[in-house]
Amino acid sequence: MSDLENVRQRINDQFLSAFGRTPLKQRIDDIVTQTTSVSRHFDLSNLQEETGDLLCSVLQLCNECGWDPADLISATLKRIEARIDIYKRLGRKLRVALLGGAFDPIHRGHLEVARTTLQHGGVDEVWLMPCHEHLAGKSMVAPEHRLKMCEIAAQSVRGVSVFNYELRHRFRGETYHTVKSLLSEEIARNQCDFSLVIGQDNADGFASWTNGEALEQLIPFIVLPRGGCEATKPDAWYLRPPHRLLSSASSTDSTSSTEIRRLLWERNPAAEKLLPPGVFEYILDHALYQPEAVPRPIAVRSTKTAIFISTFDPPSLSDRVAVHQLLENGFDRVVISPAFTFDTSLPELTASMNTAALVALNFDGLPETKVDFSELERANPTGFGCIEKHYEDQAEVWLVVDAELVSGGSSGRSLIHTGWEYGIERWNRARFVVLHEPGAPPNPADLPPQHRLLPIKKPLSTCDLRHRVYARESTHDLLTANVANYIERHRLFQASVPGITTRWRISQPRLLIEYDEKNPKAVGIADRFRSLAGDPPNVILVIGGDGTMLKAIGKYWPMRIPFLGLNAGHLGFLSNQRLSDGLADLDLVTYLLPMLRVESTSIDGSIKKDLAFSDAWVERDSGQAAWLRLDVDNQTRVNKIVGDGMLVATASGSSAYARALGASPLPLNTPALTLAGSNVFEPRFWKPMALNHDAVISLVSLDQSGKRPVRGFVDGSPLGNIQRLTVDRSPVANVELAFVGEFDPTSKLLQSFFPPAEGIVR
Repeated sequence: MSDLENVRQRINDQFLSAFGRTPLKQRIDDIVTQTTSVSRHFDLSNLQEETGDLLCSVLQLCNECGWDPADLISATLKRIEARIDIYKRLGRKLRVALLGGAFDPIHRGHLEVARTTLQHGGVDEVWLMPCHEHLAGKSMVAPEHRLKMCEIAAQSVRGVSVFNYELRHRFRGETYHTVKSLLSEEIARNQCDFSLVIGQDNADGFASWTNGEALEQLIPFIVLPRGGCEATKPDAWYLRPPHRLLSSASSTDSTSSTEIRRLLWERNPAAEKLLPPGVFEYILDHALYQPEAVPRPIAVRSTKTAIFISTFDPPSLSDRVAVHQLLENGFDRVVISPAFTFDTSLPELTASMNTAALVALNFDGLPETKVDFSELERANPTGFGCIEKHYEDQAEVWLVVDAELVSGGSSGRSLIHTGWEYGIERWNRARFVVLHEPGAPPNPADLPPQHRLLPIKKPLSTCDLRHRVYARESTHDLLTANVANYIERHRLFQASVPGITTRWRISQPRLLIEYDEKNPKAVGIADRFRSLAGDPPNVILVIGGDGTMLKAIGKYWPMRIPFLGLNAGHLGFLSNQRLSDGLADLDLVTYLLPMLRVESTSIDGSIKKDLAFSDAWVERDSGQAAWLRLDVDNQTRVNKIVGDGMLVATASGSSAYARALGASPLPLNTPALTLAGSNVFEPRFWKPMALNHDAVISLVSLDQSGKRPVRGFVDGSPLGNIQRLTVDRSPVANVELAFVGEFDPTSKLLQSFFPPAEGIVR
């Protein structure tokens, strides 16, 4: 055993004996405290003691995390070697403070914050970072105008620049996601040490930020005093290193962009004095912040949209009744917005893709009703985002909530106040329709300023409804037949964890038949089953090969009913080889399979979103090899790939194009994504790989000259020339494939690996 290993063992024994097992967060807090203690000592004797404490704690952290200190040191030295040119030029990484905001418009107060940060914040530069969208849903002038105004303003202050990171990536304004993405970029790893600048008022309200606790650990904050703020509390989070309160700085200017916009609308010359040089002229030249020449048509204002907000876990018949009542009480349209539960610790709650399926089935067929899955896709359990901003330009928007969400509103402790993003602001600003039991309206003191009451009889709460399902009691008067069948088929809200596969028996088949009309065999088979066609269908019978199945999935997956394939092509991995004519009482195994979200960025910067069941890929579109960068989970994994293209496939698509590229086909229920390359020349010895099914994979074209264009495809459908293709698993879209037991797809896959030898009959 080496000397270092002996030292680590002694430290581990002593720490366990003296302190017991220590949680990771507490260990990190101890290290931060000891680091601060080291910085306070300049006499060698005390400095030596404090350094010893710090060194032992760091080595114990290595013990607890299973890290080899020698490997960590080697990796650090390699990073220093890679950055040596930067260190020679700067002596260290560039210290950059990011000042984010809407900058609608940027004003002198913003520049005063930048100057104060440069003077007192210990940074080299301040970068203005305008947001792409306002998280609270406020409308703003176009991003290109706000960016240009920032660039004009930055010219007047040495050390201030503009950083278009949020605009370039079209982020929604959540600081946590912006920071997490930025820190994975090369600029953060090798060139800059970033910090964030915020006012004390925002810092004191940090508890309401999305993932605030995690954000506090990700990046240092520089907090500036603001006039009117309460005295700093001794335990304020921003007093703990590495965060800093610039207490020596004077309170920052309280100039408001809202006030400046008002002055501009009123054509008040006082606005010019509040703006940086050149910005006022830019606003005049582009006619920004002017009163609307033509008032918005009254017809738009008179149109009313109700956004029905709930976890819908599960949705019920009473929810359908609520939609009818809303349409009968003055609303022109109802938008259904399911989201994650506020209490994510409840084990009986179902996965988002099942919630999406249940909601789609429950509200199917209702007039003037739309289901919006954007909250489920956002995968944020902290509360409902500002979905209303997507509809405010079209109509007067009201948020529909259950009475339990407003309980405690009089004291600011309702679930809307405490659980929703920007809950306090939305409580005061938004319009609410509050659903309540007939004869039992909520306490008037608890109601938001703008509200309407709507009595709806709800026999059971969602919790009691789940318990009834769990106890296998009758729910025919509480759930639609389609919802009840889906719950039963996938064993939702049961003691066992729902699986990818389940058994199902068709008792009374009503078919929607999809087939390849150019295939005579498929046409003949379709005629055999036409007598079983019915409406509404409960099975989609697909006759043909895997290509026919992909087309059928693209058309009909939103129906959320099983696809039953019957092969009339070649291998047909997604189909059965034979089916009896009647289909009744047919025992089936169904596979619940996720779809992929595919976001492609074209060469003109426009973004297109698609869904794929099988695969998505990019390939060269010229005689030159494609140059690609591979990012996984927002971190660059391969800086340059040279070859004909790259492909991402689901397990269900791994037996198609991915197999032709050398990847091993995967059983349908494998929770993995296949990443394969086509004729990859660099890096050498590239091999296909399987990644976790939750991975986010981005393929980025490195072509700058137009010499090496690439084009994209989704399930074989062309996307045209693109700059970037980002693929991840959809949290809401899924497909259910059904197989008879004798044609289990895993067995078929195994048979394709080991075909029978000649002369052997099986």
